[in-house]
Amino acid sequence: MPARLVAVLAAVALFCAACGGRGPEDVVRAWSDALATKDDAAAAAHFVERPIIIQGLLPTRPSSQEAIERWHSTLECAGRIVGMAVEGRRVTATFELHDRPESRCPARGFQTTVVFNVEDGLILTWEQKPPGWVPDYEE
Repeated sequence: MPARLVAVLAAVALFCAACGGRGPEDVVRAWSDALATKDDAAAAAHFVERPIIIQGLLPTRPSSQEAIERWHSTLECAGRIVGMAVEGRRVTATFELHDRPESRCPARGFQTTVVFNVEDGLILTWEQKPPGWVPDYEE
């Protein structure tokens, strides 16, 4: 194998190792899986410190991983991903809501859309769109 090709392959491998080998959509799927199993610590671990979380009218900015974990513990619903679009670091995911272990989802069977911004394998922003908001992709 030519030395130049070996150098390029080594650089790609190093880059993939640095980013955890996970694309933004993989981060969203892993977060969703953790939420569905009520592993709030694992779900919180997918976020940067002090992320922007928008659920409703006002954004919040949890000050620690423990605060992010507490926020996750308040979520009554998890969801099965039924649609996803990725544009760079932005992931728009639509979920069909269902119960989490130990909680009953009051919106079970309904859909909601969340827009994530993911960088270096971590969620920077999480924004739940209002009911009726339609993503710009086909399911």
